[in-house]
This record gives sequence, C-alpha cells and structure tokens, in this order.
Amino acid sequence: MIDQGLYEGAYNYDFDNFNPRHPYDPLPPKNSDKAGWYQKLGKHQRYVWVIKTPDLGLVAMIAIGFWGVGSIVNVIENGAEVERGQYMGHFGYGGSSIVLAFEPGREYQFKVGERPVSEPNNPTLMQVRGCLGRVVPPLEW
Repeated sequence: MIDQGLYEGAYNYDFDNFNPRHPYDPLPPKNSDKAGWYQKLGKHQRYVWVIKTPDLGLVAMIAIGFWGVGSIVNVIENGAEVERGQYMGHFGYGGSSIVLAFEPGREYQFKVGERPVSEPNNPTLMQVRGCLGRVVPPLEW
C-alpha cells in the first residue's frame, strides 16, 4: 500500500436530475444493464487505495459509496503489505461499487471465467475474490 485517501462527496446528493422512468442518458442498448449514474462518480463518497504490485505495476482500487452508503470503512495503513483477496474495509450501508485503475503502458486481458470482459454496456457479474484478468506478456519480435 503506497497511498490512500477519502474523497468526501455525499451519498445523498441532489437527485433532481434522476427520472426513474428514464434513468439512462443517453440510452444504452436495450439489452444493457449499465447504470447511467456512474457518470456522476465525483458526487459520491470515494475511498482510494494505491497499491504497488509486482506483476501489474500500480493499481488503484476505488470504493464508491452509492445510494444510501453512510460511510466507507478502511482497515489498511500506508506501507502495509496487502495480499490478494485480503479484507481492506467495507461499506457502511447501501449500494456500492468498486473501480480498478491500472498503470498505463501495459497490456491487460480481462475475463470472468471464460467470458471476456469487453462490452461496457453489459457489465459482467463476478464472484467476490474472483480473478478479473491478467497481464498479457509483451510480444517478443
């Protein structure tokens, strides 16, 4: 763990622009289950962990408190060694999401089981602590 921090935001920001009959803007394909409010991440409380990994380089894990999340509880300190699948904290209550950001300049291959993760309008559900992807070895010419 090389850095971390809380970005306040609010879990109960003004939802005047939310219309339950038309929650997507613009409309994604009819078979999509993508939530349009992901476009407003900056308004929600977020906790960011930046982890230096031997295989993936720098990885940021961003916990986002959506729709009724009262808090994000962190249990990891800067400088701590973090293992894959380790408990790092939890959401206080309500809906939530996790975003992963990877160091640029590397090739990654994302799949859940045998299903590639490539269509942003149809997110792929996965098990907690499941494998999301791997680094693709560079081509040798």
